[in-house]
Amino acid sequence: MILETELDGLLYSLDTDEQEATVKKCVDRERTGEVVIPESFFYEGIVYRVTKIGKQAFCGCTDIQSIIVPESVTIIGSWAFCGCISLTSITMPKGITNIEYETFYNCCNLTSIIIPEGVKSIKKNAFRDCSKIISVTIPKTTTSIGDCAFYNCINLTAINIPESVTSIGDLAFFNCSSLISIIIDKENFSYDSRNDCNAIIETTSNTMILGCSNTIIPEDITTIGKYAFSNCRRLTSIVVPESVTSIGNGAFYCCYNLKTIRIPEGITIIGEHVFSNCSSLTSISLPESVTSIEYCAFSHCNSLTDINIPENVKSIGDSVFNGCCNLTFITIPNGVTQIGHYVFYGCRSLSFINIPKRLTSIGKSAFRGTCLTYVIIPKNVKSIESWAFDNCRNLKQLTILGATTIEIGAFAQITPCADVYCYSEEVPPTHEDAFGHCGLYSSTLHVPESAIDAYKNTEPWSEFGTIVAIK
Repeated sequence: MILETELDGLLYSLDTDEQEATVKKCVDRERTGEVVIPESFFYEGIVYRVTKIGKQAFCGCTDIQSIIVPESVTIIGSWAFCGCISLTSITMPKGITNIEYETFYNCCNLTSIIIPEGVKSIKKNAFRDCSKIISVTIPKTTTSIGDCAFYNCINLTAINIPESVTSIGDLAFFNCSSLISIIIDKENFSYDSRNDCNAIIETTSNTMILGCSNTIIPEDITTIGKYAFSNCRRLTSIVVPESVTSIGNGAFYCCYNLKTIRIPEGITIIGEHVFSNCSSLTSISLPESVTSIEYCAFSHCNSLTDINIPENVKSIGDSVFNGCCNLTFITIPNGVTQIGHYVFYGCRSLSFINIPKRLTSIGKSAFRGTCLTYVIIPKNVKSIESWAFDNCRNLKQLTILGATTIEIGAFAQITPCADVYCYSEEVPPTHEDAFGHCGLYSSTLHVPESAIDAYKNTEPWSEFGTIVAIK
């Protein structure tokens, strides 16, 4: 039988069969100061042991500053302390096994918390928006950190991730902009001297404290979730262990000071926005296992000067290198068949690129604003989309082997005196502004001898100052 009773401002649900009590609700939502939950209490001749704090039990109690939870409690429900904006401290019992969904969401004055041994999972949004929390200790029993678990903990400077953790959820540390160290609990940890740096604060046989210039994710982690370390602005170096096989979209988005990262073999997809806005990243080596680089993966990596693209890569998504203004050289593997929209848009230092023969399409504004000097567009590319090579003002020679359609602005504002070679014997359909603002009167068009008259009588080809036969 289930009964209810109120004691010291708390409403309890009583299980008469098990003689257990659950804190159901804080009756006085304007209660202030400290709340002490008893381990047991006497009611109608029965001693009830307090074992649970129910869902939303203290949710919205904005004036409570401290809560003492007895060791008898083994379950704390979702949203239990959500929105307790004045809560500065709480004692957590050793018997709980999970930090449930949004348990401490928006406890914006909570400064520190010790998660007890025995906790297996920290669930979604558990400490989200705990903006004053400075440090967190995660026990060795924990195996998973959920989505957005520490989202927007902007004053979090240190956190341990024990080797027992095998999953870090999406946006787990998003906008932890003060994070400067990670404590790695590693029994018999063997430190790789190649990762040495001055930021090592302390080393013991079981624990390493790594400062802001070197972050190591523990072995046995298999997944790094979406936006997991996004906006961790003070991180400068990250080593991803060989056990990781999946890195979620935006995992390192806006890590502005990240300079180096090692990506292990086994990663097949570099997802959307993974390194977008990592403006201090100077170079990166991708493993041969990578087959796809997706939307905006490296966009606005302003310091990136070179990158290898593995031979197994078949597709490069839209805007992958958009805004990488210091990228000077790149080799695209022969297996790539598509280059998406805006892939190299704004790569104003890019002076050389090989376009693979198997390529079938070049997206809108793909090379817009680059410094390419020589371009050969393969025979399999039938359509050159709008603004693909717009504003390539250093272009000296352009060779079009097989295109049948050239869209608006595809070669607008290229060098006026460029040599253009078009191998099509039938004049490609071309938008009237495909070569807009180029001053074609000072450029030379090279075409098959049999097609010279056709080009001379078709706009905008007829605007070239000189049209000669390909030798």
